[in-house]
Amino acid sequence: MNILLAKRLTSIFLSLTLIITSTNYTSPQVSANNKKSKNEITVVKELVGERTENSNTYKSSDTSINREFLMM
Repeated sequence: MNILLAKRLTSIFLSLTLIITSTNYTSPQVSANNKKSKNEITVVKELVGERTENSNTYKSSDTSINREFLMM
């Protein structure tokens, strides 16, 4: 009797685990953190030393460098 109960509980547990992992569920808290991190990137300063006649260069808060080309 105990072995049969253990097998049933194990099969239910594994079935639920399979269902939960296959639905690609993300918690609302994780989703909110991802949205915040995407919106937090801002321009920190202009890199004057890398400025040319036709472009401006900016450093972003995520340490990336963005170059803006001016069209004439």
